[in-house]
Parts: sequence; structure tokens; C-alpha cells
Amino acid sequence: MKSILLTALCALSVPAVVQAAEPETIPVEVPVGETTCVMLAGNPSTGYCWYPEKKFPKDAPYKLLIRNGKAPEGAKLVGTPSQMMVCFKGVRPGSHTLRMIYARPWEKGKKPANEVIFEVRVTE
Repeated sequence: MKSILLTALCALSVPAVVQAAEPETIPVEVPVGETTCVMLAGNPSTGYCWYPEKKFPKDAPYKLLIRNGKAPEGAKLVGTPSQMMVCFKGVRPGSHTLRMIYARPWEKGKKPANEVIFEVRVTE
């Protein structure tokens, strides 16, 4: 399993996030039958989490697995940042664009604090 640590995707104090005009685009290549994971920094204790902007399509060439992370070992403060793992398991060759947003799910209509675009390509 491959992992890529993306530490600059979100700020520690979410309300003060300054968002770029365009979200970062990250290419992800995964062979059929294998899994590639990307770590996204976050702070779920503030209510913010990473999730797909739109309903995930059933015909995508990969399965999407999202695992909320835990605070680092020994962290005792509420609000300690953590990592969230987004995994792509190749099902069949093809490509698909996935936009993930960092927001509080109950704040509908509010601009996300951050977003990232994954350009996923599944290879033979």
C-alpha cells in the first residue's frame, strides 16, 4: 500500500483557513487489484471532515475507502490535528476525477474550508 502525506491541505485552526482560488490537483495512479492511499490533514474534533463533493458513482474504475484518523499518540488536547486516509482500490482500467471537500457536513450551502481534486487513473 502506498501512502502520500499531504500536510499543507488544511490549516490547524479551520475558521482562519485561507483558500487558494483553485483547489490543488493531485494525480493518483493505481494498478488494478492494488490500493493507493493518500493522507489528508484535518481536525475532526472541530466538526470538519473530508468527504466527496458529490455522490460517488458506482461505475468509477476504483473503490473509494475513507478512514477517519486519530490524533497522534499521546495527544491530550481537544482539537489536536489528525490524519484522514483516503484509499483508492483499482477495480478496472480507466480514469475518474474526484473532488473532496473539507467542511462541516451540516453547514449546507457554506463554502468548504478547503478542497482537493484527485485525478485518478487505474492501470492494468
